[in-house]
Amino acid sequence: MSEKLERLGELPFWEWPHDGTATVHAALSSDSVDERALAAEVAYHAMSDAMAEGLVTMLQAEKDEHAASTAARSLGAALEACDADEEDADAADAPLTETCFESTLSALQAIYGDSARPAAIRRAALEAAAHAPRPWVVQAIEQAFGDADIDGKVCALFCMSIVRGFEKQLLAALESDVPRVRGQAMYSAAVRSVPAAAPRILAAAADADETRELRVVAVDALAHLAGDEAAELLSRLSRDSDATIAERASLSLEERAEAQMAADLHRVLEDE
Repeated sequence: MSEKLERLGELPFWEWPHDGTATVHAALSSDSVDERALAAEVAYHAMSDAMAEGLVTMLQAEKDEHAASTAARSLGAALEACDADEEDADAADAPLTETCFESTLSALQAIYGDSARPAAIRRAALEAAAHAPRPWVVQAIEQAFGDADIDGKVCALFCMSIVRGFEKQLLAALESDVPRVRGQAMYSAAVRSVPAAAPRILAAAADADETRELRVVAVDALAHLAGDEAAELLSRLSRDSDATIAERASLSLEERAEAQMAADLHRVLEDE
């Protein structure tokens, strides 16, 4: 089944075979963790109420962190699409009905609030719910950020890349002595366009004495950082003697170009 799932992931949804959706749905409850993770990855392309329910069921029973995170990403994307349509006069394109949307959020809240579940699964539920933030999500992010647990703090910082209003916490995390915390803070601050974070991100990306891991995160973050200075630094880093840095800088330049094209297209469509 893995080969079939991989093939579905390579095809646009409209080219899926007639049994493609059923294959993905069935694989969400497979005994193979690899098949579950693959199915969760492609599930968003065939999102429906039934698929969301399958992802929630998978997440409720999942023990593998990677598979759970993958399911959370697909659910999060679906929730975000629905939440964006709430103010749209025509929400016909929303992947979930309002009833399923609300029941999915409720299920994620229950998973996150169940301290008996593995911490990684609870974090995955919070990361999914952050795409359609409700008061309990904001409260959970604040609590996780304030805890001593590093994994929880990194999860909170990731959620801050999605949920508005945490600029102060992101700037504070840039001062952390923990590289994982500082790295996620840089990336989330860039995504949220926090101006005061720009000098730290630019400096980390340019510093050849910085650890490669943190420098790579900073270079990735430059894809989201506004301004010519970020673009100019990426152009220079794309020729860096460190092949990894050069490759990531090139990818960030491509991502910036794609984002600009999408923004330009959006403006054209709005003007029509």
